[in-house]
Amino acid sequence: MVMSRAMQASTIAEIFIEQNAVRMELEIGMSDIPAFRNILPDSIYEEMGNEPVPLAQRLELFFKKDFVVHSDREVLRGEVRQMEPRKRLKRDDITGEPLPNQGGNADILFAEFVFPLAKQPETLSFQPPVNDQGFTSATIGFMVYHLDLPVTDFRYLSQKETVRLDWEDPWYSRFGNKNLWRQYNEPLSVFLYAEPFETRVEVIVRPKDIQQWHDLNLEGAEKVSVEMQPGIKEQITEFLLTQMELTIDGQKVVPELQRINFLKRTLKSS
Repeated sequence: MVMSRAMQASTIAEIFIEQNAVRMELEIGMSDIPAFRNILPDSIYEEMGNEPVPLAQRLELFFKKDFVVHSDREVLRGEVRQMEPRKRLKRDDITGEPLPNQGGNADILFAEFVFPLAKQPETLSFQPPVNDQGFTSATIGFMVYHLDLPVTDFRYLSQKETVRLDWEDPWYSRFGNKNLWRQYNEPLSVFLYAEPFETRVEVIVRPKDIQQWHDLNLEGAEKVSVEMQPGIKEQITEFLLTQMELTIDGQKVVPELQRINFLKRTLKSS
């Protein structure tokens, strides 16, 4: 697995792209508090040595200049849904899922932002806070989900990044920056094993993508029921065996089906 150190960033951002809104949950580390000063209550903001500015005015500035979300190049107006001190969650380095063993965690400021969507945009851009020199003023590790599907592994948000959204099939939502593509990115994966007495080919594919070449009667279906699975497996087997050609020492080999089953693919394993 390719792991970055993004999970160790001072601030962690989880971004959820939903049908009608973009929701963002942040664990803001103490070292990054100055970069998020414009969302803080007046009393704390002034205790940090800042001149008094009304919170409503500072929030307007935050969503226009500090942490900016563009919808098809239009700046989205955000709102703070909740904000409170918490303990940082210990998470898996790849998936970001909270680990079972918590304790001894650092103090953070938890904040939830909501950006309503008037329409489903083709692209969304996320711009982290920057200082006067144009460099990021916070160390942010981030994760993005589109309609509950992960778009990327945990990576750093160190500059403005843009994701192109596929609302028909969020599997194909992609960041323009290839460094942000998740490791299990392709809809079809083929593994070839050459061993002393056999050659094995393993294929992992989504039924939805087989549907493009061979009709599995899935048009309009949202889920594959248990009753549908045997027929779908049989059709996929027939399709793959007719499409797969393997030669060994120049001789074509007719493969034999060893097994076929449904599995769950996550960011970390199959």
